[in-house]
Amino acid sequence: LEGIDVGRNCKVYVKAEYIQGGRVRFYLSAEVAGYVDVSPMSGAWPFDKVVYLDRRLLFSFCLAARTTKAKSDFKFKVQNGELLVTHGSRKAKLACSVETAGYADAPSGGSKVDAEPLLIAMLQRAKQCTQGEWAKAELETVMLNPEDGGIALYATTGMLHFRAHVPSKLKLKRPTPFPLMLIDLLKAKSLTGLEVTDKEVVLVYRHGKLWQSMNAVARKQFPLVNFSKMVAKLRENSKPSFTLYSTALSAAVQRLVSYLASVRKLDWIVTLSGKKEDSSRLGMVVKISGALFREQVKLKSPLTNDVDVDWPLDKVAGLLVDVAEKGRVMVVSLDQQGRAYVKVGSDIELVVPRRLR
Repeated sequence: LEGIDVGRNCKVYVKAEYIQGGRVRFYLSAEVAGYVDVSPMSGAWPFDKVVYLDRRLLFSFCLAARTTKAKSDFKFKVQNGELLVTHGSRKAKLACSVETAGYADAPSGGSKVDAEPLLIAMLQRAKQCTQGEWAKAELETVMLNPEDGGIALYATTGMLHFRAHVPSKLKLKRPTPFPLMLIDLLKAKSLTGLEVTDKEVVLVYRHGKLWQSMNAVARKQFPLVNFSKMVAKLRENSKPSFTLYSTALSAAVQRLVSYLASVRKLDWIVTLSGKKEDSSRLGMVVKISGALFREQVKLKSPLTNDVDVDWPLDKVAGLLVDVAEKGRVMVVSLDQQGRAYVKVGSDIELVVPRRLR
């Protein structure tokens, strides 16, 4: 339940319900809703009716067990109409609240798939390209679209664009905005699968489920068609300016970011430069008041033209570092306006705007 306790409008109470098989189902309702099933090791849940318990007190008491040396089991019983929880020498007595509305059953009837590590990794990468300073509500999502026998993922701040394609058994009937808060919850080792209904995305775990409604504004207004056409045109018409290994660029970017840790991000501008006649390396320079930082990256193939372009380092650093994998080649093409079309391996594409000087 700790992972469910996120989002706006989180209910104060957790709903506890006895279900078949001797299990207890705890529900929590928030921007992300969900439940977890708990099977008592011995004895039975002391209530035969639905009860509502203050989640702030119950969670705090239970999670404090991580900081103690006690190896005791939790024991539950009713005492004067209240729930008495015992853990070793620790005890907590919680009053039961009156019935509270807003605890829905998990959505059902959607497309189901087992947890796919590649899809999960791409969702986590794409999320980095959703929340720029000027991003609108319809852009704060990762849009999934069924394409070429798999799933294409689109994300954008309106300036920086990300597209990736992954093979997947997830069958989608139409473009699907994947809720951002659920992406943070994909990291749990107990995740077993995903379900997508017409209105919700559901994460399935060994002992429960989490779900969130899709962004209705994004579903209607996300610029998927224009985005897809733009990337397709760049893919077809772009001519590479330089090629390098993603790990080499990532290492240089991480060093620059470490140098700038105490500098406001507005000044995080990196200039990429190189001359065609001296084309074995690409220069990377960051200038700030009173200092200049210079890095060089060895190219895999020579420059095909002179390069002199500024990138907003604070907006691209996370993605450039995250997509880096040993042996993965990064091909960069620059148009006449300095906009970069970056292809990483065979599955990831970025469109990076040039920062005007």
